[in-house]
Parts: sequence; C-alpha cells; structure tokens
Amino acid sequence: MECKRTYIRRKRCLNEITATIRNALRYISERNNGELSDEAIEQLATQHSSSIEAACWFPKQHMTEGEYSNLLMGKAKQLCQALIQREVSSNKNSCTPQHNLSDPEVIEQSPPDQTQFLHCYPMSSTELKDFLIQGAFSFSSISPNSIPPLIDRSVQNTIVLQ
Repeated sequence: MECKRTYIRRKRCLNEITATIRNALRYISERNNGELSDEAIEQLATQHSSSIEAACWFPKQHMTEGEYSNLLMGKAKQLCQALIQREVSSNKNSCTPQHNLSDPEVIEQSPPDQTQFLHCYPMSSTELKDFLIQGAFSFSSISPNSIPPLIDRSVQNTIVLQ
C-alpha cells in the first residue's frame, strides 16, 4: 500500500512540474508568435519533466515527500528560467544594432531568427543532463520571487511560479 501512495505522490509531483514547464514553453512560443503547436509544447514539457525526475530520483536516498517535491519544483523553475533567458537573449540578438534593446515593443516586433528560436528551448540531452547535475542538491537559494512571472494568455492571468 505504501508503494502505491509513493507512486501517486511522485506522479502528482511530475504532473505539477510538467504543467510549470508547459506554461513556460507556451509563454516562449507566444512571444515568438506561436511558432510551436500545442502537441510539440506538450511533448517538450513531458521530455523535460521526465529528465528532471530521472536526475532527481534516487531510490536509496531517504527524502520526505516535501523535500522531493521541492527538489523537483526547484529544478523545474531553474529550467524554466534558463529557457526564458535563452529566448529573451535570442530575441535581443536578432534586433538590429540601431534598435533600443530596452524597448519591449522593439523586441516584440523584431522577427526572430528561425534557427535561434528552434534552439532556444529544445536543449540537447547533454545540455539538459549537465544543467540538471549542476547544483542538484543546492536549492536553498531558490526563491519564487527570483523567477519572472509567466503569462497564461488563455485566462489572461499572471501566474507566479511558487
């Protein structure tokens, strides 16, 4: 019975981080005029969340449910932040030099380089593995306020990662 409860808790946590990553990918896609379909976003979110779970799950390590959940959510937030920063930097790089990069309208109006956009969030497996291993056990410095809010356009609400 205990094994079944553990599985359900792990599955619930996996679904939560998948939703967090999905929201970040939708935000990135919307900033780039919906370049990815919902199916592609779902597939990427599932791949990233499965990779995070595989990197963080150690059967012989004794963690409480809360510690495990915090570990996964912390890694998911770090991944989302890295993906958003890569997208923003690729948009800034696609602006011409005469533009003022601090003006958000200029960034929104500039067409992104297709190759830069395609590489901004499907990280290679090596990049993702290195990212997940780096600082795997140091989540005390993660603050929900350090991550930019994600905008869910379907309900027009600002979602702050917690």
